[in-house]
Amino acid sequence: MMPQIDWKELCCFCLMASLFSVGCERSKPIPAAINGPSMAPHYWGQHYRIECYDCDFPVRFQLVDGQTIPEKITCPNCGFRDLPFTAAVRMPADRVVIDQNQQPERWSVVALMLPDRPGYGVKRVLGLPQETISFHQGNLYVDDQLVRKSWEQLCQQRILVFDSNYGPRTTDTSRWQILAPETSRWQSTRGSLKRQSTSDLPLKPAIANVMKGLDSDND
Repeated sequence: MMPQIDWKELCCFCLMASLFSVGCERSKPIPAAINGPSMAPHYWGQHYRIECYDCDFPVRFQLVDGQTIPEKITCPNCGFRDLPFTAAVRMPADRVVIDQNQQPERWSVVALMLPDRPGYGVKRVLGLPQETISFHQGNLYVDDQLVRKSWEQLCQQRILVFDSNYGPRTTDTSRWQILAPETSRWQSTRGSLKRQSTSDLPLKPAIANVMKGLDSDND
C-alpha cells in the first residue's frame, strides 16, 4: 500500500528548500580578479613591475586601454627617467573574495554591479544612504560636517609618495623641499630624507637661555 502524500506539506518543503538554496547561493563568497587601475596602489589589475636602476625602488604601473606604450618609465620615488619599458615584467592581477554577508560601512571597499558592462566594480564607500557629501580642499564633508579618519583608517588608505629607504645613487631629487630647514628635524642628503631625533637638534636661543639659566641656578 502506497503511503499517503500530503501535497501541501510537500510543496511547502520544496519551497523552503528552494529558498534555502537561493540564500546559500547569495551568501556564497565570490572569487574575483581586479581589472583596471582605479583602485591602485591598494588593489592592482594586470600591471608591470620593474626595479629602479638608481634607487632600487619597486616601480609598479598599469597601462590604460588605448594608451601608447612608452619607451621609458620614470621612477616615482627618485625621478630616474631611463627605465626601459621592455625590461618591465608583466604581473597578474590581484585576486579578491567578495563576501556577500558583510554590511558596508564608510571607507569599506565594496564590489558593485556595473550598469554599462558585465562584471563588478571595486570602489570605496564615502557616503551612506540619506547623507549629502561634499569635498573641500581634499577633505570629505558629510552633511556639512568634516569627516575625520581614525589612525587605523589612515594607515589603510595612505598612499606612498616617497620612501627614504630607497635613496638614489645619482639622481638629483631636489623636487623634495624642506620648509624652514634651519628648524626642521628633516634633512636631505643625496635625495634621501632622514629625520633627526630631538636630542640632535640645536636648541633655539630662547630655550638655550632658559637651559643656561637653570644650569646657573643649579650651581
